[in-house]
Amino acid sequence: MKKRWIVISLLTLVLLLLSASLALASPPGNGATVLNPGRGQGGGFCWYGSLTTNQVAAVRTPNGGGSLSCHFDGLAPIAETQISKGFTCSLSLNGYSLTNDTIFVRTPSGKAQMTCQFH
Repeated sequence: MKKRWIVISLLTLVLLLLSASLALASPPGNGATVLNPGRGQGGGFCWYGSLTTNQVAAVRTPNGGGSLSCHFDGLAPIAETQISKGFTCSLSLNGYSLTNDTIFVRTPSGKAQMTCQFH
């Protein structure tokens, strides 16, 4: 029971950190909210299972749609490409959304990409 409480507490903390970091994004002129740390915007945080990264780009459109893209580097090599689709993904950027329109691709070279589309 104690282990379960620790896992729940850690997941809650990660969600709070994600929400706080994504709240720093600023809207460009078209009314969309954009987060792209490589462009001088506020930072972000993304995870898939036990993998984490701060290489994040996210967009929230005025109609509530959006996308989240996360790039993972430096992962342990694997024998063959792994692909996972349809898992639950959340976006906390000028609102909160869940989607299952998702894909995660991990390559043998130690890189991975996660993309989530919000409709």
